[in-house]
Amino acid sequence: MLPKLRDADLLLFEYIAVGFSPIAICVLMNEKIENIYNKKSRLKSKIQNSLSPRKSEILGLLTK
Repeated sequence: MLPKLRDADLLLFEYIAVGFSPIAICVLMNEKIENIYNKKSRLKSKIQNSLSPRKSEILGLLTK
């Protein structure tokens, strides 16, 4: 379903999909807020460029 993702990308996707705030994700991943926003942007690009037939559904989880 998802394109091949690194473990850190998959973890970020999971945190976003379940509704954690960016601040909570920062604490959980021990990252700065800017890094989380940059990683989320790169993750969205990877998914948009994938061949997954369900990419619009997956992207919807990142923008709720």
